[in-house]
Amino acid sequence: MTSEELDKVLEAFDESLHDLIEELLMEYFTGNKQDVSSAAMAVRKRRLKNERESLKQRLSSIQENLTEVESEMEILNDLSKELDKDDRIRHAVETLRTLSEEHRDPSNDAVQKHADRVGLTPQQLLDELEEEYPTNKLGEPILD
Repeated sequence: MTSEELDKVLEAFDESLHDLIEELLMEYFTGNKQDVSSAAMAVRKRRLKNERESLKQRLSSIQENLTEVESEMEILNDLSKELDKDDRIRHAVETLRTLSEEHRDPSNDAVQKHADRVGLTPQQLLDELEEEYPTNKLGEPILD
């Protein structure tokens, strides 16, 4: 193995070269290994197990973050749908604002059509209309 190849292999370790050598020597002298190769394999195995555990913890953390993001996305999606519905209701109210009191009836085809489009009953849409644009004593809408 060339020194360049060794440098590439050593880059994979998070610890310093000194720590690696110390661990190899400790394994060789205290681990009842017959040769340096067996000691090196035991150290590599131990390090790989540690790396696997670290990756499992990281994966778990990433999965938790992903679950949180998915939950936040769901909340934002619900809010977006709610805002879209509010916009559609406002548009329907704006469209119907000039209806006189006599035409502000749940049986009115225009009221039914707009109520159906925004997901409200005709009476609910008329309540929104009355709240936003009430009528005067003559039954005419108050537009300002």
